[in-house]
Amino acid sequence: MKPIGVAFVGCGEIAQFHAQALLKTGSAQVVAVMDRQPEKAQAISKSYGARAYRELDLLLNDPDVEAVYILTRHDSHAVYIRKAMAANKHVFCEKPMALTLEDALEVLKVAQSSGRFLMVGFNHRWNPAFRWVL
Repeated sequence: MKPIGVAFVGCGEIAQFHAQALLKTGSAQVVAVMDRQPEKAQAISKSYGARAYRELDLLLNDPDVEAVYILTRHDSHAVYIRKAMAANKHVFCEKPMALTLEDALEVLKVAQSSGRFLMVGFNHRWNPAFRWVL
């Protein structure tokens, strides 16, 4: 089975964790990356043999990109999710998916009409310390 082509939008520290986890699955491959700071995108691209992009639209037009990981500042999540879904990409987004209820509802509407998967990462959901707080 061919690995799914994944792109990272945002190449900060969290991107390394996601890349390492994806590689362990054997079913995904980092094929493209983008960051506001080109040197960060270049570093990740060299580590994983991915293409580095400077613009989101170019990354989303890459035919090898099937899914997009949004690993950017919180205020960009909703916009990037909508763009990725409009480009027919599956999306994993770090929390939160939006900063307002209005934006969250719009993101859900776009996701439901896209026929693609949207997953929001709540990485500590099962962490005992967080479960204790709840």
